[in-house]
Amino acid sequence: MKINYVMTGIGQSGGSYVILEIIRGLLARGHDVTITTNNYGQRAEGIKLFTPNKLIDHLEYPIFSPPNVLLRAVRKIAVTLFPIYSEVTRKIRFLDAIVPDCDINVATDCFSAYPVFKSQKGMKFYHMQHYEPIFYDNPNIKELAKSTYTLPLNKIVNSIWLKGQMKEKYGIELPVINPAINHREFYPREARRTPSIKRVLCYGRKDQWKGFKDAIDAMKIVFKELKDVEWIVYGFPSLPWSPDAPYRHVGYLDHDKLAELYSSADMFFLPSWHESFPLQPLEAMACGIPVVTTQFGTEDYAVHEENSLVVPPRKPEIMADSIIRILTDDKLAGKLREEGVGTAKKFTWDKTVDKIEELFKNALK
Repeated sequence: MKINYVMTGIGQSGGSYVILEIIRGLLARGHDVTITTNNYGQRAEGIKLFTPNKLIDHLEYPIFSPPNVLLRAVRKIAVTLFPIYSEVTRKIRFLDAIVPDCDINVATDCFSAYPVFKSQKGMKFYHMQHYEPIFYDNPNIKELAKSTYTLPLNKIVNSIWLKGQMKEKYGIELPVINPAINHREFYPREARRTPSIKRVLCYGRKDQWKGFKDAIDAMKIVFKELKDVEWIVYGFPSLPWSPDAPYRHVGYLDHDKLAELYSSADMFFLPSWHESFPLQPLEAMACGIPVVTTQFGTEDYAVHEENSLVVPPRKPEIMADSIIRILTDDKLAGKLREEGVGTAKKFTWDKTVDKIEELFKNALK
């Protein structure tokens, strides 16, 4: 099959990582897979990219890249008055025009859904990885994101939670294809631990819905209740800080170093308000450490009191209590550690690609 994925960015996000892993799996099975993207200078090793010609970028739509000072001033005013104009056009311009001939054409977020629809190339799919309207404060962009769910595309969701959102809000039943993790990278490592110090690990991102302020509030309670606790945060920089909940920030880590960090910790927690199959708790489980996670978006693999402790979002007191339980109850921690490793082993990229490949083949019959 000739398969094209449309991506408005190839970055460090979990969404990009998932799509790239699926593409590499399809390539390994002999399919001709490409990416159409409008982000210059980005690379995806071993994958052919289609990007807009820079000359076209400056000539075809001069309002986006004005050739003189006067037009640039006009554009600046327009962007200030109509922020939706800037954000949306920057992400979707030219994409539909450069989509190659293909059998399958896949949108990967709300901004790539319209280019896939407009291109009229191949059997059109929409691989949804979150309920994206919640990301935007601008009401116009929020409505634009919502409208993509009514486009006549073959839709895929990545989690039970997102399936429920689509059923509740749009009355549609959609197939669920879960992401996975690479078990050659994420597995229990031999790690040096200081028995007298409990190491707590957390992923940090400054978006409000990622709940890092809740993480701080939870850890304030943990630090009051327990001595000799170390909190380590990885991920985005420029996070909020509190002297009552000090942490060591280690930034972004490649998967090998991240697996070593997971393996060195006594537990991991995720404070997000809502997710759609976040990879971090599953990675932590695979590395053999107990997990505390919020409930929305982790239902596919997190089962309360069996392989993790699942708590309601935006409840730092409950999260803190669960963190303390794991740090002070060796029997509970051992059970969650063992069950978590078993759960993580069920999620492999081969299974994910099997389901994607079957879905695409059936659509072409």
